[in-house]
Amino acid sequence: MKKRVPSCTLGILLVFALSAAQSYGGTAPAGGGDPGVLPADLNLGADEFWENFDSYVDGSEMHGQGGWKGWDNNPAFGALVTSAFSHSSPHSVDITGSSDLVHEFAGFTSGQWVLTAWVYVPAGTPLSYILALNTYADGGPYNWSTQVFFDAMSGVVVSDFDGGTLPIVTDDWVEFRVEIDLDTDTQVGYYDGQQLYSKSWTEGVSGGGVLNIAAIDLFANGATSVYYDNVSLCPASGCLVPVELKSISID
Repeated sequence: MKKRVPSCTLGILLVFALSAAQSYGGTAPAGGGDPGVLPADLNLGADEFWENFDSYVDGSEMHGQGGWKGWDNNPAFGALVTSAFSHSSPHSVDITGSSDLVHEFAGFTSGQWVLTAWVYVPAGTPLSYILALNTYADGGPYNWSTQVFFDAMSGVVVSDFDGGTLPIVTDDWVEFRVEIDLDTDTQVGYYDGQQLYSKSWTEGVSGGGVLNIAAIDLFANGATSVYYDNVSLCPASGCLVPVELKSISID
């Protein structure tokens, strides 16, 4: 027999859930907790963003959903939701072939932030990229801060223009994380818990950039499938990820 939890109890549970919310910035727990209860594209205001792809229809096109779009707002560069692999069940996004999927951000112009994406690279996958930009607009201008590629054929993860290289992990979910300090114009990238690079944010790739986190770009580069899940942009102190209390019942 199921019983409805009284509203006062729900209030207590909500306060408890918020106070116990997990931090996904900087020191994310191994396995990343269980964000499966969260609504996809959870934009928590100007200072937090979370995407788990789980509420979208399996096989649907991400271009035009949740603020995602193909490069230059071109649907030809979109990507599909998939249930083939997921870090939080049941979905991730499949970056393959012509995929060049972008999500823009606004209001991230100072302070310390952590950009995180969980990535699954199947064995034998050729070069596929994850990038972050300090300037992005459809049709330009663009300015890149971070450019990292996953090359399972050569067995490496490489940060372009700074020489950072680490062994790649294939056929498993791995955290890719960039700790960004816009007050000191620095960024430090981590892959699988190991430092991959450390460099300027504004001079990291294109040079002559600005102190702003403008967009993330998941670029297939013509490669076979690489899967991304649980993408977030959070304060360095951690994301306050609320539990979605649509209904609660007890036996």
